[in-house]
Amino acid sequence: MIIVDVQRARRARHHDRHERRPSDVETVIVEGEIVESEGALVGPHAERALRLITASNERLMSPAAV
Repeated sequence: MIIVDVQRARRARHHDRHERRPSDVETVIVEGEIVESEGALVGPHAERALRLITASNERLMSPAAV
């Protein structure tokens, strides 16, 4: 389930009331667990995502990848 802050979206963009952006997402719930709140990953998913992002960045920035 994705909860969107429609008031924030409406204030930012008056031309298209149906347009939504990732920044409009307030909360994401997956299988009953909140995995994103106020634009930030939360809980154990956040820790794992940070580890994966860091490892990926290190691989991409390594001399072998360049």
